[in-house]
Amino acid sequence: MKIKQERRRKRILKRLLVILCTLAAFAAVFALMFFFVFKVKTVEIEGNEIYDDATLSDMIFADPKCGYTLYLFAKYNILTQKDMPFISDLEVKMNSPRSVSIVVYEKAIIGYVKSEGVYYYFDGDGVVTEASDTLVETATEVTGLDTENISETMSLGSTDDDVLEYLLDLTKLLEKYELDASSISVKGNAITFVTDDITVKLGKNSYTEAKVLRLSEIIKNLEGSSGQIDMSEWTKSSDDIVFQKS
Repeated sequence: MKIKQERRRKRILKRLLVILCTLAAFAAVFALMFFFVFKVKTVEIEGNEIYDDATLSDMIFADPKCGYTLYLFAKYNILTQKDMPFISDLEVKMNSPRSVSIVVYEKAIIGYVKSEGVYYYFDGDGVVTEASDTLVETATEVTGLDTENISETMSLGSTDDDVLEYLLDLTKLLEKYELDASSISVKGNAITFVTDDITVKLGKNSYTEAKVLRLSEIIKNLEGSSGQIDMSEWTKSSDDIVFQKS
């Protein structure tokens, strides 16, 4: 009886040993594939505007483990990823064991206000989405707003909510009619902005979309010029718009 039990025990141990050896072999093969087959060689990046490809690549691959496609895929598609300035999300697609495509989803930024050396970037709802000491040159600077207690995730400050709404509507209209404003100035309930070296005094919030539409037609004919356009008293019935060349 004891001999039979001993033989049975040896068979079980032998089977366990075979299973363990098989698992170890699979683990070894996986490790070899991970380190030699799934190694990033080619990277395609799309959707980025704030960062160029080289800068973004340096940020992602600062983690040495991201040099392996499986880890890179898992980190940004499955695991909790580290936050990167101005980036809301990253999506990694494996084209092959050594090739990946990275789709970048940047935070929505339409402008910024500056306070004590820090740039506070805000979105179309007036919410500060990023606070940084880095200047994004494609963003529009806004002056004249209250920045005393500004911080990330809070809304922009203004003594007049209607003026803030006017500002946010204007940024959307400028984008709609393909006008790039390098700066916007808020003074009282009036707004002035600069586009292509031309200062536009828009004035109070009246006929705003009609003004921006008319401006988009005028600016096309003023390429290379600098000066001022005063539309603060402009109405839909106005015939002439005076451009004062500087």
